[in-house]
Amino acid sequence: MEPSAADPWDIVVAAYRGGDVVCGTVTRLIPGSSVVHDVAHVDLSGVSGIIPASAVPWLSHRSLLPRVGDRVYCQVAGIDPETHTAVLGGPLVQWEEWLAALPRYEPGTRHHGRAVHVTVSGVYVELEPGIEGLIPTDQQAGRTFTPGEAVDVVIISVRRVPPDVRLALT
Repeated sequence: MEPSAADPWDIVVAAYRGGDVVCGTVTRLIPGSSVVHDVAHVDLSGVSGIIPASAVPWLSHRSLLPRVGDRVYCQVAGIDPETHTAVLGGPLVQWEEWLAALPRYEPGTRHHGRAVHVTVSGVYVELEPGIEGLIPTDQQAGRTFTPGEAVDVVIISVRRVPPDVRLALT
C-alpha cells in the first residue's frame, strides 16, 4: 500500500501565518470589475491563493499587474482551511530588489523620478525600475501630473512590509 500524498492545505496551514511574506507563481488573472474583484490567483505549495483587488488598490494601472507565470511576493492576509481559502495581499514586487533598495530611500533623502500613473489617492512616481512611491493627493499642492513627467521628490516615510514609500514634492 502506497503512502497517501499530503494534503496541500495541511502544508499551507502549517507553514503560513497572517502577515508572512510568501513567494508564489501567478496561475490565473481575472481583471477586476464590478462583478469579479479578484486580481490574481497565486500557487502556494499546491494551493491557490487569491489576491483581491481591494488588497492592492494601487494596482489601478494595467501595466502593474503581474503576468501568468510570474513569481511574486505577497503578504498572507488570512488562511481558512475549512473553506479552503487563502487570501493574499500586496506587495506584488520582487522582494530581493525591494530589500536591496531600502537603504537608498531613507526618509529625508531627495530623488528624481517620473510619474507613472495617477489615481484618486495620488500620483505614483517610479524612483527606479520596480520601485515606486506615492505622492498623496493632499501633498501635491494643487499640481497635476501626467505619466512620464519628471518629478523631484523627498522621501517622507518607508514601510518594509508591505512595501510602501510615501513622497512629497521638493
